[in-house]
Amino acid sequence: MKKAIILVIIILVGCFLTTLLVNYLNARNVTGQLFAVPLPDHTVMVESISATGKLAGNGNGMQFFGAILIHSELTLDELSAYYAQELPNAVVKEQKTPKIACVEHRAISFHAAISDTQEYYIVYLFGNGIFPFSDLDIRGH
Repeated sequence: MKKAIILVIIILVGCFLTTLLVNYLNARNVTGQLFAVPLPDHTVMVESISATGKLAGNGNGMQFFGAILIHSELTLDELSAYYAQELPNAVVKEQKTPKIACVEHRAISFHAAISDTQEYYIVYLFGNGIFPFSDLDIRGH
């Protein structure tokens, strides 16, 4: 009986850790989609970030977030047009502070020292989860 209880505990902990790992890797894959797009001319990547959990909006459900911080001589409109062609689901916005504003339910920030006088932009995506791992993760509830 004691061995059965230990076995059940090991299986439950293993399932929990596997779920966290799969969802973490899935969020990294969302960032990987951004890396797959070549940077436009006169643009450099400064930093990247990924996150998973309940990040924005209402209700239950896991969200998978990936973003890159870029410094560019291009305008917001030029960058938006470029990424709309290359990765239609990507969002491009000006980034004036390290804090990532589109993530509402967690404090996520870039580490880079972002100056209000320089042209920094965030390019981000929200991706989909892998069933059943996205449904089993308690961070989405």
